[in-house]
Amino acid sequence: MESAYLGAQTYLRRSRLSDVEFIYTPSQIAAACFRLADETLFTAAMQKLFPSAATEADPPNVKPVGTSQPLELLAHQDLVAILDTIQQKIEAVPADGAFDKKQVKAIDKIVRMAQDPARNKSSEL
Repeated sequence: MESAYLGAQTYLRRSRLSDVEFIYTPSQIAAACFRLADETLFTAAMQKLFPSAATEADPPNVKPVGTSQPLELLAHQDLVAILDTIQQKIEAVPADGAFDKKQVKAIDKIVRMAQDPARNKSSEL
């Protein structure tokens, strides 16, 4: 468990160098980092959260209109798709964190403008 936590922290540091923080919630990013660090542990945890999605045996009777799949299975599929996207973005960041200084400055400028939209001339505020 501790090795998974340390591995997740490494991926979390890499995620800070991508745009995932602007798009996804912290819990989704954390889940993706744990999934990258230890897929087996993450899968076991997901089976406890979504038991019918893992086995699909005796699924719940609640089904959204227009689909034959239970809500729980749809929620699991949506989460897996989101985590896949986050993982791809994190893995696209170089492991050594080597970036061009110009790129880092450009990102910092965007972040500063996002923090205070009143300073951004193109903002509608």
